Amino acid sequence: MKKVLYALLCVGLFCGGAGADVKVGFLTRLNVTEDEYQDMVIAERKTAGWQLLSTKHEGEVDFVFYDSLIEMQMGLIGGYIDEAALPKVVAEYLLNTAPGFAVASAEQVKPVCLAFGFRPDSVALRDSFNTALRDMKTDGTLAALTEKYLAEPGMNAPASVEFERFDSGETIWVAVTGDLPPLDFVAEDGMPAGFNTAILAEISRRLRRNIELLDISTGGRSAALASGRTDVVFWYRITPGEGRQIDVPEGILFSEPYYEWDKFLYIKKK
Repeated sequence: MKKVLYALLCVGLFCGGAGADVKVGFLTRLNVTEDEYQDMVIAERKTAGWQLLSTKHEGEVDFVFYDSLIEMQMGLIGGYIDEAALPKVVAEYLLNTAPGFAVASAEQVKPVCLAFGFRPDSVALRDSFNTALRDMKTDGTLAALTEKYLAEPGMNAPASVEFERFDSGETIWVAVTGDLPPLDFVAEDGMPAGFNTAILAEISRRLRRNIELLDISTGGRSAALASGRTDVVFWYRITPGEGRQIDVPEGILFSEPYYEWDKFLYIKKK
């Protein structure tokens, strides 16, 4: 409720302001400003084959960062932004659950990986997650969970997930945002569910370690990890390359990826 009220306040403050011909919302990227991220996307369209697959923006375009999905949705509904850019599976979830939205365009990008992020001193924890993920890929568990939770996003409410408890197992704190349903999903009752939660429950069972979940905003991921409030965060990023890493705090460790996509959808209000 607090996030919703804050989002409504933001809409009330900013709706109707003058500016670019098109304003496009993105979930907050770390280590980069809106203008820098916009320049990066434009450069990638020219040099790396990123391509808007349907309508192209005419005139000036401004990128706007939001720390949570609900704030971005309210910005779209209130008219502060014209479009919101989201991973394809997330956009499809919203289109199936919120009839007031429609697709404005699609964009083909470099493959984007979903992985777990860890502090630099958590090599052993990262390695244990990698072992579990490899085993899940080998025995078909990962494919089965992907099919169950992501085959038709939004057509059914993401299934609830129960965690086993291990009396002698250590506790691992994992941050969830709820900002990438049905991947990172928090139900209306405040309980995390969906694909990432199911992956975590399976890793917990295989490692025989207890998982506790901490609800944070997308913009608060790095601070929560660095401060020790959480041991693990969900992260998605373009496959690593040379040069500056957008949205990647210095020293962060990543698990092997367990989900990947190469298309973003830009959604608009009908």
